[in-house]
Amino acid sequence: MRWLCLPLVTLSFMLSGAQVTAQATTATNAPATRSAAKVKVDDIRRMTTPDGVEFGVWGKTSNTPTSTLIVLSGAMVDTFTKGSFLKAGEILGPRGYLCVSIDLPNHGSQVKEGYSGVTGWAKRATEGDDFVADFNRRMSKVLDHLISKGMTDPAKIAVTGTSRGGFLAMHYLAFDPRVKCAVAYAPATDLTKVKYFDFAKDALMVKQLGVGQLVPELAGKPLLLFVGDRDTGVDTESVIHLARDLSTAAMKADVPSQVELHVVSEPRGHALPAAINLPAAMWIYRTLEGSELFNPSLQ
Repeated sequence: MRWLCLPLVTLSFMLSGAQVTAQATTATNAPATRSAAKVKVDDIRRMTTPDGVEFGVWGKTSNTPTSTLIVLSGAMVDTFTKGSFLKAGEILGPRGYLCVSIDLPNHGSQVKEGYSGVTGWAKRATEGDDFVADFNRRMSKVLDHLISKGMTDPAKIAVTGTSRGGFLAMHYLAFDPRVKCAVAYAPATDLTKVKYFDFAKDALMVKQLGVGQLVPELAGKPLLLFVGDRDTGVDTESVIHLARDLSTAAMKADVPSQVELHVVSEPRGHALPAAINLPAAMWIYRTLEGSELFNPSLQ
């Protein structure tokens, strides 16, 4: 596991017997990307799969198979139009990536009376309703459709998500083998640490849906994690704990540990600085394309 602490002092600690170093870095002071896109509602191309799953795409929409970035946050429209959610997509979209999003469970078109937002997730969990499985099925149908239409290159798919979207991004990385890597920004990992689940902490489904349960499926897969150093919204320590567990599991399985954790100095709590967008985009590009996105701030 690679550990970076931004821009905190250099640290060194032991992780499952392996020496891991946290390097101070100036990444949070990286220049803004000049061609980062600001997406308007009219820029979103709304589509529907043959079996009725609604989704949106932005970026490259020709019929030539292309690298695809799934972006998750809440309601699909907000995901595209708010840079705080689109993140690396703002940089990769103008560079030929097809950005894709759908409404998360109990958000946007998926809201049902009495079941809205993350509170709706908690209610469903107390009833034994696996809302993650429902999401995985819908997202998989969207990819099936995009691949069948020749829009998505099945060998170059990444998934990203913020907070609740990061939680689902990791679930989807574990679920769909077509996804080659994931970036989770300030992700929920242990739902019992999320305040919206306070009344549902003892529900069996809440525990079963924790990302920690996915360690066997995620170990060895490329996963980039960003979290603030004082994030009480998703609990910083829970994200760190997940990264450690993934590293340990990879070593036990004798496979490369491809989890990378950035703990960012962030006084706002459940937030991340916009400067992480550039290194996230470069990491995705490197992972999918096998080459560097050179001088992205100048292109």
